[in-house]
Amino acid sequence: MCLRQLHAAEMLVAKTVCIDAGERGYVWTSEQEGTIAATFQKIGTLRAQRRFRAAPESHWGAELIPDNIEALARAVNAPDMVY
Repeated sequence: MCLRQLHAAEMLVAKTVCIDAGERGYVWTSEQEGTIAATFQKIGTLRAQRRFRAAPESHWGAELIPDNIEALARAVNAPDMVY
């Protein structure tokens, strides 16, 4: 997970942190989607403790496909996370 980036965000008093979902292809396998969702759930817990907003990056790969981001949002089920 990207704990160093989250720690840096905390030190910089960042308001929002965008995090790479980690796949260059345009689709996620169900295994990848499960791993990515679990990671973003952990990020959501840390984000709540450290008081910043978190979001998946949206500039390449599978993150460019709205259906993928929608599926990630449903899987993470954190209404206060940014998508």
